[in-house]
Amino acid sequence: MSQAYEREQQNNSRLDELASKVSALRGVTIDIYDNARDQHVIDSTVRYLRNVFRHITSILYISLYFHEQSNKGHALHEIPPSHVPTIPPHSS
Repeated sequence: MSQAYEREQQNNSRLDELASKVSALRGVTIDIYDNARDQHVIDSTVRYLRNVFRHITSILYISLYFHEQSNKGHALHEIPPSHVPTIPPHSS
């Protein structure tokens, strides 16, 4: 009976070790998932901010153009739309 008890104890000990390793592996897996999710959020935010920046740049550029035309004595309603500068789309 003593040998059976010792084997049972060894099995329990190994089972605890295995459970500990599985738990550690699960923790690493969750960390990897969280990191990937965080990276997706960062990438999405960067794309959004680039788009906002391009719109702001475009507005500022066109405003500067209108300001220069106004300083030259041109009324804004006299400027044909084809003469209003545009910024080419950004490839990302």
